[in-house]
Amino acid sequence: MKRQIVVRERDNATIEAIRAAVDNMVEEIGFDTMTVRDICKEVGITVGTFYHYFSSKNDLLLDRYIRYTKFFEDCYEKELCCMNEIDALKLIVKKQMEYGQSRVFEMYKRYYQIMIDESDRWAEVRPDSVPVLIDNIIRNGQEKGTIRSDFSVREIRTLIFSIMNGLAIEYFTVDKSVLSDPGILNIIEDCIDRFAI
Repeated sequence: MKRQIVVRERDNATIEAIRAAVDNMVEEIGFDTMTVRDICKEVGITVGTFYHYFSSKNDLLLDRYIRYTKFFEDCYEKELCCMNEIDALKLIVKKQMEYGQSRVFEMYKRYYQIMIDESDRWAEVRPDSVPVLIDNIIRNGQEKGTIRSDFSVREIRTLIFSIMNGLAIEYFTVDKSVLSDPGILNIIEDCIDRFAI
């Protein structure tokens, strides 16, 4: 029994070391440029060990996708479910910006491409729960009378996702500081406030 726990702890440490190495290498050379051998050299493991945890380099993106949805599910359980719906929507956008800053947002360029190319496989693993969380918050707010009902749940969610996706495009193409600009967050929060009753 003790051996199994030690193996699990070592497995977790190896997986975290691979994740950290990938984050560092994405910053330095980019996701497309790095190879599995580069990752293994950085971590100090064999290629066989890498393939024990991940079936391909693209699986690192799938791993990030799973962690992304888990991050927002946990956020909902700990914070969002207990607050006013308008404040919850604002917090989701704020958390999205923080998540982007702290999780090497550059990797998302490749992430979105792979997500589209392998969408069936990704959907089988775990559907994106963030739109569902946002829909539930909006629907609850409309039922409670805290969010305007002259807009549909879909319309409000689409606007929020358009803003979040626009931030990513802005980051990739024009301005790397957009995610840390408090003025941008204030404008987004003002926009969300317009849905409040």
